[in-house]
Amino acid sequence: MVKKDVPLRPPLTKELKIIDILEHYPAADAVLRSFKLPCADCVVAETETLEQGCRPHQLDPAEIIRAIIQAEKAAGNIT
Repeated sequence: MVKKDVPLRPPLTKELKIIDILEHYPAADAVLRSFKLPCADCVVAETETLEQGCRPHQLDPAEIIRAIIQAEKAAGNIT
């Protein structure tokens, strides 16, 4: 049984659109900015996946995913 007050979050993968990551993972904005990715301010965040956003900056999406998960755990957003 799913609790009604707990929003379902999509799995955090490199295929997830950046806008969805920002919407469902509150710590993601600060993590992305720490990698010099101001995705919350970019119009392509609505259409680009994390992988697509990382490619021109030569960043590893897996490293960013690990950092987001770590930040979400530290904030108590996931266990």
